[in-house]
Amino acid sequence: MLEPFHSDQPIPHEKPALVQRLSTRNDRLHLFQRPALYRVLAGLAVVLSLVLAAKLPQPRLMRAPDPWAYKLAIENLAQGRWTLSDREMAAGRMQTRLAGGQLTQYVQVSPHRWALEKGPGFPLLAIPFQWLGLAHLTNAALAVIAAVLLYALITRLYSEPLAAAAVLLLSLAPMSYVAQGNVWMDTFASGAVPVIGGSCYGLYLYSIHRGRPRSILAFMAGLALGWSALVRLSNLPIAALCGLHLLWHTWRRPRTRLILMGVVTFIAGMALALGLLASYNQTVFGHPLALGYTYSPYRITFAFGPVMGKPNVPVVGLDGSVAAKLIADNLTRVIQPWLIGFPLLLLALPGWFVSRQRRSFAGSQSGLILSRWLLAGWMLVVLVPYISFVWMDKLLQQPANQGLYFFEVDRYFFPWIFPMLLLASAALARLPRWATLGLMTLYTVGTLWFYTRLLPSL
Repeated sequence: MLEPFHSDQPIPHEKPALVQRLSTRNDRLHLFQRPALYRVLAGLAVVLSLVLAAKLPQPRLMRAPDPWAYKLAIENLAQGRWTLSDREMAAGRMQTRLAGGQLTQYVQVSPHRWALEKGPGFPLLAIPFQWLGLAHLTNAALAVIAAVLLYALITRLYSEPLAAAAVLLLSLAPMSYVAQGNVWMDTFASGAVPVIGGSCYGLYLYSIHRGRPRSILAFMAGLALGWSALVRLSNLPIAALCGLHLLWHTWRRPRTRLILMGVVTFIAGMALALGLLASYNQTVFGHPLALGYTYSPYRITFAFGPVMGKPNVPVVGLDGSVAAKLIADNLTRVIQPWLIGFPLLLLALPGWFVSRQRRSFAGSQSGLILSRWLLAGWMLVVLVPYISFVWMDKLLQQPANQGLYFFEVDRYFFPWIFPMLLLASAALARLPRWATLGLMTLYTVGTLWFYTRLLPSL
């Protein structure tokens, strides 16, 4: 979701005047001029988030049926079993019941064959860790990779202090460490994989503007963005937006061999991921475009859009006025859980207004190379499906400020944390160093205070 400069000249090595002034203010002390300080702070933020996630009680996090389905899928996919027989399914149900859970999200896809209802992206990521007996560390690995790539991107766009702040915003968001703690769910991967893909995409476009296109970054971006659709199919529009933007970006610039190679490698990476999804669907469901949700014993309904589940049962659509009221009510009530799970939203909103390109003292385009409209589009394609989700209405009837009710709502919106982080960084870039430091201190203290209130309620 990145916007190219209008100039075809590479970015100069000098920081733009405004960012240079902000990044050096209050840096008279030698300590604050050391990049290692900010790298350590970013690393500590990641470690702290991992500790907070590890302290969450797993029995409470395993009350929902989702973790049990993913856990069984990881175990079976690691052994090469894409589907289960009736006998294997009965054994899985018994094992889950004895452990205190319920297995409702494995669906019957044909006589005597059962498969995971959800997308295969997260279980496939966990397979190497499962082979090592460390499947519960999959989220931790994703957290580290996402933080490293995000740090690299924000450093190139702004400075290392702002990169450390962005990693802190990601790591200590309540939604982030609660999602990490759900080690047998796809929630954290649904947001972390787009962060990885978006960061690689940003780094690739930055390399173009520096005059040194790196096709490996384009391939990694395409692969990660495509894989985000394997984790959660509703992430597919995000990958499509990035692909369309890359084509638009290429069309506006001189099409050199390296530029065209970057497009090809981006498409190759995305095709690899989506091809794997199509192969999985063909193997498991008998059609490359089939979905596990169509076999669900539960009806999955949207205010405007598809209705899935309960095969061979007549579909009754919502009246237009009822559907519109449902969406309006959801938009009104969802704000509280958003602010609890994503407090960085308060920075992202003003960041949208200031994330415009600026001219440096040299007269060349500089500053953010991130289009606020494309970032808004990213957030919109995440918002639209779930705000019109009929089940969302029932979730929003629960008190968001009690226990993990905010998580039950916010987990659907976690894929939009990447544009939030970029817009929040744009807002922080306009502040003096002391103000940014104060906000980050307040953010850290606030999230730790919230954690101390959350833990006893679980």
